[in-house]
Amino acid sequence: MTQLNRTVAILAIMLLITAIPFTRQCPSAFADINPPASSVGPDGKPVPTMKTLEKVKQNIPIKSLPFEITTSGGYYLTSNLTGTQDTKGITISASQVTLDMKGFTLYGNSAGSGGDGIVVNGEQKNIFIHNGNIVDWKGDGVDASTSVHSVFKNLKFRENQAAGLKAGSYAIVTRCVVMHSGYNTPDGSTTPTFLFNANGIEAGSGSTVKNTVTNNNGGSGIVVADGSSIIDCTAYKNTQNGFQLSAGSTINRSVATDNGGSAVSAFAGFKLSSGASAIECSAYDNFGNGFEYDSVCSIISCIASLNNGNGFYGGANGQITGNKAHENDLAGIHITGTGSRIENNNITDNDVDGLKVDGTGHIIVRNYCAGNLANYTIAAGNSHGPIVDLTYAGDVSTSGILNSDHPMANTEY
Repeated sequence: MTQLNRTVAILAIMLLITAIPFTRQCPSAFADINPPASSVGPDGKPVPTMKTLEKVKQNIPIKSLPFEITTSGGYYLTSNLTGTQDTKGITISASQVTLDMKGFTLYGNSAGSGGDGIVVNGEQKNIFIHNGNIVDWKGDGVDASTSVHSVFKNLKFRENQAAGLKAGSYAIVTRCVVMHSGYNTPDGSTTPTFLFNANGIEAGSGSTVKNTVTNNNGGSGIVVADGSSIIDCTAYKNTQNGFQLSAGSTINRSVATDNGGSAVSAFAGFKLSSGASAIECSAYDNFGNGFEYDSVCSIISCIASLNNGNGFYGGANGQITGNKAHENDLAGIHITGTGSRIENNNITDNDVDGLKVDGTGHIIVRNYCAGNLANYTIAAGNSHGPIVDLTYAGDVSTSGILNSDHPMANTEY
């Protein structure tokens, strides 16, 4: 083909392409920009066609009590609801259930003698209950003690006559407030009357409770089973222990104040079973001991002050380091059993003993006592650094006081 023929052929192809209507290549390019008639109202204005979140997720409304959930899925309250006499409010008999209370309240019925606000039947898994209030039920506020891997968030419990919240194993409880469990407020009164020894929160093994407040409950504030953790919580004025931890559990950055009833008692701000630990916690003005622990526990960087019992009271093989005990009615620190390490504690102005050590085999080093009735009371058979009186010592480095520069010295003033 000659060059002229090639040029003619190319021009012919280009003319053919430009002759094809553009709309056939892209049928939608010039589609009608007006909305379909189905999305326009009688007044000519657009009508919303988006579904609500509840419809998209197919959440089911709860409009009356009692109500039983037997199918996995999402459920939500549409208003405040009041229970009927001697019945449970909401029963959950399925796993994989989310109950959004939408900020509403489940009220118990003042008549009758029984009924929980919400109860989980059997070993249901992955229950999520959040954003609401559970008030004045004759039983527990929420009894989910048989549930597994469940979450309880942004809930408020008040004046339920048994426990506020019972969570099962491996639960997460966060941002909850529980008050007056085990109490009842008679009509016309603002003062709760004690009815039962009910705990604010109970959580099963392997659970975590965090950012939660319990106050004025008839039992202990927060009780956790083995291997659990409590973080950034407050227990105030509960009738029994502020916090009660089972074996192997830990508590961090939490505060117990004014717990234990109205007299020196067997209860404590923090009560720890074997193998538990408390770190950076404060026990203030509790009616029993500030911290009370069994064997093989660690109490690190904590403060116990103005408690009616001992600041710290514990058993064998513990680690008690870096703590402050001040103005407690008995000893600042009282250690029993054998084999504990008591180190670098600051113990001041306690009414009886500063550091009292019973038993044998303990190691006591680098502690400081001042202003206690008896600064150090250490039984025979224990190992301790020299006790050095620094009263009127001035510059310790040049005072010439025997053992003042000893690396293991326990000092007093």
